[in-house]
Amino acid sequence: MRFSFQAIKPHLILVIVAAVSVGFVYIGPPLAVKRNFEENGQRFVLAQYKTYRDSLQAYLGRAREVYEGHFPPSELYGDHQLPTVQNPLPPALFAPFLVLFGGNTDSAYLGAQFFFVGAIFALFYWLGWLFTASRAKALFLGLTGTLTPIVLKLPFYKWQGLAEFQAFFLNNFFPFVRTQFDQLYLARVDEPLLTYPIYLAAIALFFLFWRSPSRVKAVWAGIFSGLIFYTYFHHWVYWTIAWGTLFVYSLIFRKYDPNRLRYFIWFLIAFAIAILPYVVGYLQFSALPTSSDFTYRAGVAFGRVVGIDVGNLADYAFYIGLAVVVWATFWRRDKNMAIFLLALISAMFLVWNVQLVAGFSPVPHFFRRPIAPAIFIVSFAVIFEIIKRIEARWRSAEKIIVGIFLVLSAMLITKKIVNIVYINCCLQSHLVDYYRFPGEVAESWDWIKENIPGEPKIISPSTMTSFYLTSHTAARPYLPTAFTTLMSMQEMEDRYLTS
Repeated sequence: MRFSFQAIKPHLILVIVAAVSVGFVYIGPPLAVKRNFEENGQRFVLAQYKTYRDSLQAYLGRAREVYEGHFPPSELYGDHQLPTVQNPLPPALFAPFLVLFGGNTDSAYLGAQFFFVGAIFALFYWLGWLFTASRAKALFLGLTGTLTPIVLKLPFYKWQGLAEFQAFFLNNFFPFVRTQFDQLYLARVDEPLLTYPIYLAAIALFFLFWRSPSRVKAVWAGIFSGLIFYTYFHHWVYWTIAWGTLFVYSLIFRKYDPNRLRYFIWFLIAFAIAILPYVVGYLQFSALPTSSDFTYRAGVAFGRVVGIDVGNLADYAFYIGLAVVVWATFWRRDKNMAIFLLALISAMFLVWNVQLVAGFSPVPHFFRRPIAPAIFIVSFAVIFEIIKRIEARWRSAEKIIVGIFLVLSAMLITKKIVNIVYINCCLQSHLVDYYRFPGEVAESWDWIKENIPGEPKIISPSTMTSFYLTSHTAARPYLPTAFTTLMSMQEMEDRYLTS
């Protein structure tokens, strides 16, 4: 199948304009807050413990390590970069923005938000186009996936009824709801801002391969499925189970489609090559005498127990209901689509129980993070299929439905623009308190950058100081934090007592 530039030109224009718009509405609120602070003579700091806690604790410092020339980044406090299982790709994706903005973490963070949220929009748009061949519907999927938090919240595992659905979804379409939001939903690093681009690309590329297998599609799907290993543990476990389920299906029913199984071999070769450095790194890390200490601090749950408890019973019930809806919607009309979506749902059940095979599961409830966007994708595939049947039955409904999607898309963008306007003109007091930061602390970072070359060791008994120094300067704090260091428990205790 040949593609011409003229054929994809309408998509390129729409995607670029929409992606740029999405990027601006993401960085608009913090820039408006920054303007208010600077007009009042106050120092504005975007990446604070209050505002981006997880990013500051564990991830921005690792991105800065790459910027300082240490790849893969493994140790923020010690002198030696040891083998690590910490994800190397997200900090490598963030580091070029530190280069672009001269090492300024806040500016780099805004630049990364602008670029990567646009990429995430484009990938959601692509999935929407693959499902519907409709630009209006693809646009709506892209905007909903990036400008509402529903892609992170499904299946509303702490369900509080309609009020929760209204807060997480419906209110995003009403511009007159004036509660000011300083940051939108995908802004956190590493997950989801720097992980979703690889994760969604892997799903989309594999879907292309599944629908019409070929060697080229198999190789690209295999490469991106392998790259997930370098982004986020819970993502690659879930996705490997999902495509592994489809491989088993293809193997069992190979006589009905031998070509798919043959091309699957190319997928597996590309995948194996892509994950080889990860496997080598994992083996090197496992051989470290401090690896068990790091694993303990990472929150790994050990034991071979069935992954069903009071906390996820509602999740299982939702998966069952979603599987029934997918089967009823697709099985007779589009079996390939039904099998693909059911594999995504099957992986949701299985991933809660990886400890039955592995004997351990790191932070099990984090598996909701790859599951939520998968539910989002499956749900919209069902919705679009139902709409397609309505359009086929009532031809006059097609233009009306397209119009509805365009109006909803416009309302969604307008809501975010109104948010920026109101922050810019009338900053609410809760945001003033939220971003208030001691100016002398930020000035000390400037002094370190200007007066102490290299990677100086700075002793302080404050863990918070360690967080800020690794994120905003090249310094190596003497006091380590358990989230990222590969040091032994004994060395951490010794350094704490010294500090």
